Amino acid sequence: AFCWREWVRLCPVPVRVVRTVREPHRSRASIVAAFGGGAGVVDEVHAALVGLDGVPVLAVSLDALVSDPAAEVARIAAFIGLPATDAAVVFVDPSLWRH
Repeated sequence: AFCWREWVRLCPVPVRVVRTVREPHRSRASIVAAFGGGAGVVDEVHAALVGLDGVPVLAVSLDALVSDPAAEVARIAAFIGLPATDAAVVFVDPSLWRH
């Protein structure tokens, strides 16, 4: 299993996590499709994120990101300390939202 705590400890730059949030059944389907396996993998991924004590986490609604990319990209950019760019806004591709 991947050890987030060890990765965060060894990372030479400050770590921030941007987590997309959506309806639970869509989230489960996406995680299972991405990582394979059954429902147990969902619990493992969520447990890994919970184990990131002290790491700043920004929750981004996937619905909001798809419906208003400029606003959500601005939030993400502010969170990571970079300027929002048109290229980042255009990068949001609603057609990739499959689950």
